Formats: sequence, structure tokens, C-alpha cells
Amino acid sequence: MALPDTLERIGVVVGSAFLLSLPTSALSSLAYGTADAPRFLPYLWVLPGLVVGLLVVGDRLAVTYHQLWKFSLTSYFLASLFWLVGLSGSAGTNRTLAVGWWLVAVGLGVVVARRRIRDLLSTATDSSP
Repeated sequence: MALPDTLERIGVVVGSAFLLSLPTSALSSLAYGTADAPRFLPYLWVLPGLVVGLLVVGDRLAVTYHQLWKFSLTSYFLASLFWLVGLSGSAGTNRTLAVGWWLVAVGLGVVVARRRIRDLLSTATDSSP
């Protein structure tokens, strides 16, 4: 049973690295735009995921792999809405707005990851008159 457990742990670390690179890549594209980003940034996108993956595998972080999925995809989707809203032209000039938008996206990603979607939807429908 040692080999399957080891492979599962490696998969969690690698998966966390790729998953958490999504919101990190959104930050760099929001702050720098797509053409002005430094060349070394893609290598830095993977670092937070590697650290979190190692902490999750070692049971040092009270987060499940499922919560990592929800956080990463939600944060990336919400950060990508910046481009759809039409604010992408200000990405290179107004970095404060871009980073603020990213922080809101990450905060909402944390809320979605920590709560169950059914709980959020039931409280939203219960509070309406």
C-alpha cells in the first residue's frame, strides 16, 4: 500500500501546483497585461501551489484537495471577469485597480471554498421576501 499512497501524495502536490497557478497567473496578467509581463513570472506561478500542496500532504494545513479545486477555479473565473467587464485596457496603467479586483476574486474564492454551495444558495433564497 505504500506505492499507491506515495503516488497519491505526489498527485496532490502536482495538482495543487497547477491549480493554484491559475489565480496566480491571473494576478500577473491583471497587473502587467499580457505583453508586458516579465519572462520569469510563469515559474513563480507554480511556487504557491507547491508550498500548499506539500502542506496539505503533510497534514499541516487544514484544507482539503476539494477546497483547493473550488478556490482555484472560482478565483480564476472571477479574476477573468475583469477582462470581460471591459476594464482590461487599464491593466497596464492602473495596477491598483487590477490588484484590488484580484484580491476581491481571491476573497470570494476563499468564501466559496470554505462554505458549501448549497448552504450559500439556501441562505440567499431564504432571505428573499
